[in-house]
Amino acid sequence: MVERRKNFPVKRMRVKKSHWPSHGPAGDILNVSARDPWRSSHLHRIAAAPGFRPLVAKNFPDGDTYLDEDKVFGVCENLVMTYVENAADMYPEGYSLSGRVTEPYLVAEFDFNIAIEA
Repeated sequence: MVERRKNFPVKRMRVKKSHWPSHGPAGDILNVSARDPWRSSHLHRIAAAPGFRPLVAKNFPDGDTYLDEDKVFGVCENLVMTYVENAADMYPEGYSLSGRVTEPYLVAEFDFNIAIEA
């Protein structure tokens, strides 16, 4: 087993819920199932490294209004993340925003397991 651990900070805004298309075949499915077109908020992530197969995943914040009603049934427990609020002075050194953060910020941690290419 090969284990390589790397930390890659990614700056993103906290995402909000999104609207699923409510016309055409997708709209027909929503109407037949009596589901509204709103989707839980989520972040798309890609983890890739030389010698490994890329992984594409979505992460959903806990407590989201539509978490239990995801329109495309994409939510599973291991994809749910928790935002933790940190004070501005807790922002780590060595990044472009270091020393410039003046308000509390949110952090969510993810662990990705990517497979070695065959």
